Amino acid sequence: FRLFCLWLVGIMGYLTPKALDNLKYYKYSGVDKSLCVKYFLSTFWTFLLRFVPLWIAPNLITFSGFCLILINFATLVFYAPNLYEPCPPWVYLSFAAGIFVYQILDNLDGRQARRTGSSSPLGELFDHGCDSLFATLSAITMYNALALTPTKSILFHMLGIVPFYMAHWEEYYTGCLILTEFGNPTEAQLGMCLLHIMTAILGNGWWWQTVPEKAYQWFYIPTYLMPDIYVHTFVITVIGSLFAVGCLLNVKVVLAKIKELKVSPLTALSKLIPLYSHVICCIVWYVYSPANISENNTILCIVFLGFLMSYTLDHMMLDRVTKVDFSILNPIYLLPYIGMIHSIIGTSAEWDVWILRGSVLFIVASYLHFVVNIVNELCTHLKQRIFRWVQS
Repeated sequence: FRLFCLWLVGIMGYLTPKALDNLKYYKYSGVDKSLCVKYFLSTFWTFLLRFVPLWIAPNLITFSGFCLILINFATLVFYAPNLYEPCPPWVYLSFAAGIFVYQILDNLDGRQARRTGSSSPLGELFDHGCDSLFATLSAITMYNALALTPTKSILFHMLGIVPFYMAHWEEYYTGCLILTEFGNPTEAQLGMCLLHIMTAILGNGWWWQTVPEKAYQWFYIPTYLMPDIYVHTFVITVIGSLFAVGCLLNVKVVLAKIKELKVSPLTALSKLIPLYSHVICCIVWYVYSPANISENNTILCIVFLGFLMSYTLDHMMLDRVTKVDFSILNPIYLLPYIGMIHSIIGTSAEWDVWILRGSVLFIVASYLHFVVNIVNELCTHLKQRIFRWVQS
């Protein structure tokens, strides 16, 4: 409790001297198996890199792209505060443009770092931290574009955060981030762009037509050959299937690696406890909520779970980089338990809403506290600046 209080007032840092010393062993390793990157985008990004001045810091490129995602999210909240309201067509086009530019900048930053010799653990953590928030903020705009119901939006988000966590869980043990062909973020981002463009042209209602109807109209496929479900349900099913395959591959790789490292399978699987405890607690809370918060406060429900997962993931990534054991015990992880317990034994709808609001404010503040302090500690130790670098 004393350590938690010291953390709360900012006296105690997040990184121990041993963790900081371990940074000298840092070496980035990653494999991108994206077909789009292999056959087209890699050449495209290399071409664009020629127009990036050498004096621009890689982290500044990353943050510039993330600002576009923040603008997208703010625009959505303005036009659809309850998530389900349709937005003007130009808004969906702006969402597509923001995501596409984010993807470009998110891939140029690493190339700029290697080009200028400024690669560092700070850059990797900052890049992946932005990616973890992107997974929530941009997903919310996609749920609106697909005109998903509040329940489907929350469930799909819970489905979407699993492969992201699993990929970094694999990286925690292998030391290499492997982006497979299944659920690859590049294809996912391009798919989100396409969905937004289609919504801008065809409208949200298009996604509520049935698959047989559109299959026959567009491809002349007999209706009896296609499942009688909505188009948006079909899209979610396809994406979910790819996610499932990717997660199975993550498990396969980790089990093989821990056998080599002589790590207990229970130890490795225990690192997944935060993921599933967060999801299960939120499901119980949202289902039994006296205030029906999943229907009436959909965006807050998704933001809470999204920031909680980002906070957890960033801790795992930091511990991997500093070669420290990732602890599944953290007071912040108790937040969803508070809402779950109240939803089971409490009856006050007003209290339920205030618990959700308080939880969102607390997790966002905790996340910002974590990011600011980690950046300061790493910048001090590495003698770097987050948005500026000086060629030696």
